[in-house]
Amino acid sequence: MSEKGRKEARIGLDAESEILRRVNEDVTFRRKLISCLRGLGFRLQGIEMRKDGVKVDLVIESRSSKIGVSLKTSTKTSFHQLDRRRLEEWKDILSMPDNVYQIMKRSILRKASNRRAPFIEKGDRDPVGSFFSSHLDEILEEIFRRGEQVDLLAIYDKRGWGSSTSSGWTTSWPC
Repeated sequence: MSEKGRKEARIGLDAESEILRRVNEDVTFRRKLISCLRGLGFRLQGIEMRKDGVKVDLVIESRSSKIGVSLKTSTKTSFHQLDRRRLEEWKDILSMPDNVYQIMKRSILRKASNRRAPFIEKGDRDPVGSFFSSHLDEILEEIFRRGEQVDLLAIYDKRGWGSSTSSGWTTSWPC
């Protein structure tokens, strides 16, 4: 794993640890989280949180329900570790046609050598767009669930919401 990959993985693991600690130890934070989850339609009594599987980073458990949470971290509008699989793996997973695979491969190499270059060239947009549009559900399933019970996608914004704090959580919740 590259140095950048290690740093990004550390950001995600630190976010998980901070959220676990705050849910399980900070009464005010836990109350606000329960209120948000109820506002989203989840029925909860008291809650506890623990780490879990591959795509389910955290599980919120209540006497009456269990919520699988996939946690993604964001800094400077960059999402870390949405998916680290190689293009060849995606070709197999999605049964990607060779022409789309070759366009994607050229695009990645072009962008790697010139960050200002367009990712997908104009003449290649139709076949790529058509392929990805027709496989969108499968792609999202692979990235966010991969067969696990993910009920909630949570974004941990290291910049915070509204007022700034030392963590990504503030007193001004978005829900």
